[in-house]
Amino acid sequence: MSLLYATPSIRGDRGIAFEAVNTKGASIVHVSPNLKRDLVIAMSAVLQDGHALQYVDPSLKGHREVVTTAIEENGLALQHASPSMRGDKEIALVACEQNGLALEFVSSLLKEDKEVVEVAVRQNGDALKEAWVGFRGLKHGKEIVIQAVKQNGIALKHATPQVKNDKEVALAAVSCKGHALMQLSNSLKDDREVVASAMKEDGNALCHASVTLRKDPDIIAKANRQDEDADIYSVPLRYFQRHRLLDREHGEQTTNLINSHPSKHQEPSNPKLRWERGPEMGEAAQLDSNEKWWDETPHLSHKLPHVDFRPKVIRRGRLRRVFPPKPTPSTEGVGQDVSRVNT
Repeated sequence: MSLLYATPSIRGDRGIAFEAVNTKGASIVHVSPNLKRDLVIAMSAVLQDGHALQYVDPSLKGHREVVTTAIEENGLALQHASPSMRGDKEIALVACEQNGLALEFVSSLLKEDKEVVEVAVRQNGDALKEAWVGFRGLKHGKEIVIQAVKQNGIALKHATPQVKNDKEVALAAVSCKGHALMQLSNSLKDDREVVASAMKEDGNALCHASVTLRKDPDIIAKANRQDEDADIYSVPLRYFQRHRLLDREHGEQTTNLINSHPSKHQEPSNPKLRWERGPEMGEAAQLDSNEKWWDETPHLSHKLPHVDFRPKVIRRGRLRRVFPPKPTPSTEGVGQDVSRVNT
């Protein structure tokens, strides 16, 4: 039942209002101001939709029973409660247990409460970003960060650099989410145990490992066991062509490479054109912002993740068409007598 177009007398009818908010809690926005102060109407509204708390009378936003009912339905409804309720530890625990991101709306004092923060990050690891900065550090917050990354490995991005360099935290993060490897320090990206744990969870996380480990056959094999196409991130870059892998490490002959490449890269029929090999194949280099290395391998483009990993990818050697220099015009006969030349 909608009260949007109802007359004032209908909006002030308690029975109609009660039926409306039981159907849709947000309908309380259309009832008369007197009914917004009604405890029964308010309780019915927030029981159906926690966010209806924003439309009740301000005097009820500090009512413990109304607020508790609202946050039990939706923890984020805590943002509509009065400041006294947002600073209440019991209320904060109920809200964070329902939705960890409700930690954003508790008082600053409760963000420094270890019990409240632990409840929040266990429910949603991303709540770590709202915790007191000390809980994101190594001295006071290592246990809290471990709990957060066990729930969501990518939550490691909210931790301090010292925590990102801790091996115990790193193992917990990559075991939950392989791509959390991108958040670690360079020394841990070169750690065999950490990278191997990431490969078990997601083989495509190989793109975040160090260049040294992306050359390691054991690491590449573990990545391929989890995802058969994960070796596209190995060094040297390997790609599938005509049901076989071509190794670019030692640089195959240009003619062989052309023959195994798609037809658009076949040797041109014009004898004035020739193929020349591109930059050093297999060389680690950072791509330009407008350069896409997978343009020449459309059959692998759908395998790429939706994250921009280009700085981690190895430049592929490319075949480019080279035009011979244009001949310079001949100067013979310049300045000679025209009549003599004609004869």
